[in-house]
Amino acid sequence: MREKILLIDIETLPALGFFWDKPWETNIIEVVKQWQILSFSAKWLNGEQETHIDHKTDRILLKKIWKLLDQAEIVVGQNLDRFDIRKINARFLFYNMPPPSPYRTVDTLKVVCKNFALLSNKQDDLGKFMGTGRKIKTDKGLWLDCIKGKKSALKQMSEYNAQDVILLEANYLKLRAWTKTPNLAIFINGIACPHCQSGDIIKRGLQKNNTTEYHRIFCKNCRGWSRLSENLRLTRPIVSI
Repeated sequence: MREKILLIDIETLPALGFFWDKPWETNIIEVVKQWQILSFSAKWLNGEQETHIDHKTDRILLKKIWKLLDQAEIVVGQNLDRFDIRKINARFLFYNMPPPSPYRTVDTLKVVCKNFALLSNKQDDLGKFMGTGRKIKTDKGLWLDCIKGKKSALKQMSEYNAQDVILLEANYLKLRAWTKTPNLAIFINGIACPHCQSGDIIKRGLQKNNTTEYHRIFCKNCRGWSRLSENLRLTRPIVSI
């Protein structure tokens, strides 16, 4: 059985509030309308993609997102843990919706920050650096036009959101050899790469410490490293000093 990996990205509209002169120097007097999710795009890894947008209310959007998350075993996103998931959960709470069934996450921003020293960790710059693609360029005016419900702006935003997920998938496929968790091999019968589930793997060297010794595994598909679970030290005597 293959795992269900969902790639997702959301776009949000700002909150509306009253403020005195120079809002960057003073507190908002009152928030008269909460921020909301404007659109989301989601794609099953190597599968179908769907994009939805609504500038009036995000109630229907949240129902669709909930169903997708409830089916997913692993959810992938750029800055997913800090932004998208927390924003989505906040709107679930606003509508008194229960949490979806548990899933694990892969935040590509965390993978990049942990493993590489790049000039920029933004998804667009990462796509340029790895040659996987680019985001669609936008400006602040697009968000203002979406608030007003301008059809051309909503169409452009949908395309922008959808391209983000296409780029996300391409980046994730490039980065997954560097991810440590989750272990995708548990979804496969037999021995497979924990990064990409490929069976095209070879034994290459040993991973050792004072009490354990494992066969190291190299994946020819994603070029990631892992090890077999059998401790070779248990099959022969250990000499201690």
